[in-house]
Amino acid sequence: MDSMRHDLRDALDEVHSEAIQTTVAVAAEEQSSGDSRICEKCESPPANKDKLRYCGRCAVMQYCSKQCARDDWPEHKLVCETFRKARAEALADHEARGGRIQDYNQMERDVESWFHAVPGLISEMLLLAWAHRGESPLIRTIATSQSDADGSDIRLEMIPRSFWDEDPRFLETYTDSVRKQLQQLYDYASNRKTGFVYAFETTYPDGKPNVSILSSSSFGNKIIRGAGIAEALTSATKAEDLAAAFAWFENTYPS
Repeated sequence: MDSMRHDLRDALDEVHSEAIQTTVAVAAEEQSSGDSRICEKCESPPANKDKLRYCGRCAVMQYCSKQCARDDWPEHKLVCETFRKARAEALADHEARGGRIQDYNQMERDVESWFHAVPGLISEMLLLAWAHRGESPLIRTIATSQSDADGSDIRLEMIPRSFWDEDPRFLETYTDSVRKQLQQLYDYASNRKTGFVYAFETTYPDGKPNVSILSSSSFGNKIIRGAGIAEALTSATKAEDLAAAFAWFENTYPS
């Protein structure tokens, strides 16, 4: 195994330093922004740090431009009304609890940004979804408090698509309109070959949803190749050799 470790080190030493520095700089900028939302149509972030535009009807789907919104309308119109009704229900619940409707959008954005900023959370979600990709999963990401920046109180759940219509916990957690929204989002994502559906949720002390953000994400090359490499290494390498390899990574590329 020592030869494998040395071969890995030799190969990495040959990587161009400029490429490493560029990758590190991009990753640092993405991490500092705490927000990795992308356009629903072209799957790109907004240019020049502009804000994404919400659909004017449902205020759920986000686009980088009016053109992308128009191009996506043939697909989005199939789910827009369901999304609009589910959002209206969430707004009514928010208002019933003493919140102001005009503050809801900003609260939702703050919550989503907070989840994205928790170190390692998005990668953990992606890996969990990838490991269960054959089950068409919903990844529930639940936080009971936002006081800890490290997200120590966050709980992740994987719910297979097959359970959505029969698991009592699922039926008790989501209202009819939200379940319909989730099902249509799943169908919408499947048509576009998106990887999985996820939910960011914060809860009140009584356990009822405070903010529930439903969306979908795809598996990029980073997660696919990374998971494959990790699986290959852990199946062929002794634990001590793997630990030594990770220690080399940390010492050589601390960022």
